[in-house]
Amino acid sequence: MFKLFAYITLLSIQLYSATLYSLQIATFRENSRAVEELTRLSKSIDELFLYQTDRGYWTIRYGKESSRNEAKALRDIDETLKYGVVVPSDSSKLFNNQKKVVEKRVKEPEVLDQKEAIPPLFNRYISQFDNLNIKIDTYTFRIMVRKRVYVIQFLDNLESETADAIFNKRLNKSDINRVLLSNNLVEISFGLGNIEKNGDEIESIILPILNKSRKSQHIRVKAYRVK
Repeated sequence: MFKLFAYITLLSIQLYSATLYSLQIATFRENSRAVEELTRLSKSIDELFLYQTDRGYWTIRYGKESSRNEAKALRDIDETLKYGVVVPSDSSKLFNNQKKVVEKRVKEPEVLDQKEAIPPLFNRYISQFDNLNIKIDTYTFRIMVRKRVYVIQFLDNLESETADAIFNKRLNKSDINRVLLSNNLVEISFGLGNIEKNGDEIESIILPILNKSRKSQHIRVKAYRVK
């Protein structure tokens, strides 16, 4: 029994102290200077956070990813993050803040206003379907900009298995530059034409969407580079 208890305790400590990976973009000896810089940078980038290292330095970091490669990919999001250094972040130091966020979401269920959440550029392509006699609860955009593919999903129904399947689908070339309108019964897919010509505009709105997705369960974003 003692061995079992010791194993469970050790496992709990390992889970509680799981390592996440972040981009570190600034380091300071003094907390006041770190807070000042964090305030300045947060005007253009959401979700930055302060992290105190074991040596007592105050660092400004972005992202809480499960692998180094995922953290490295965050450099493409914004010019400020371009030269960020991938570093481990001890989740036990972040646990209390994460717990508060979870509790807030449980107490205050959010409702997605899709017309407000979906950027105007994307709305141009779906506005023609406003008069459909079908209740659409999920819009999924699959867009290639330069050599990166973005899958951006706006969904009302968080329990939708159809939405999950669409978001997680392994994409073929024919799936790129298309949008899917769906609910649990139907999927409507159509091409976005030469949307790549709007590459600069798309990249300028990716970061705000990504920031919203970190705060909202109703917006999901993933990206990967085409080899």
